[in-house]
Amino acid sequence: MTLASLFRISIIAIILISTSFAQDSSSEEEISTGEESIEIDFLELNAKKESPPLENKNSGEPLKKTGKAKFIALNKITAKSEELSINIGESKYFYNINVKVHKCLRDANPYKPNNYLLTTIKESKKDEDEEVIFQGWLNSADISVSTLTHPIYEIFVKTCE
Repeated sequence: MTLASLFRISIIAIILISTSFAQDSSSEEEISTGEESIEIDFLELNAKKESPPLENKNSGEPLKKTGKAKFIALNKITAKSEELSINIGESKYFYNINVKVHKCLRDANPYKPNNYLLTTIKESKKDEDEEVIFQGWLNSADISVSTLTHPIYEIFVKTCE
């Protein structure tokens, strides 16, 4: 098999998995974090990404809910980046995109830190309504799988605090 055919097969598998997840997800899911439970309404948020695991795979420790998320926002045209610090439930603008944070979960493992962030990113254009360009989970450990796909902007999760 060539590299191109392997790439096509992996893309098809990702599409099939994501569509089956969207059909199988219930309207509400509860995640236990050890401190308290987090209720996520997937139908309300139209989350298209897979939810984070309930606990650390290696140690079995639960994920911790945090109150603030840190992003790195990059404008690809001007090559300017900015670190955004956003409290849960709030939103912040980076140029003409609005980033809102719904949930932020942090893995306590110091050897392989990981942060899961449920977010909505909207783009504002002149004389138009805001358009949702991303809604779902972002993962700091695997940037290539969960990232904002936009021709001008790139958003990366740095940490949950």
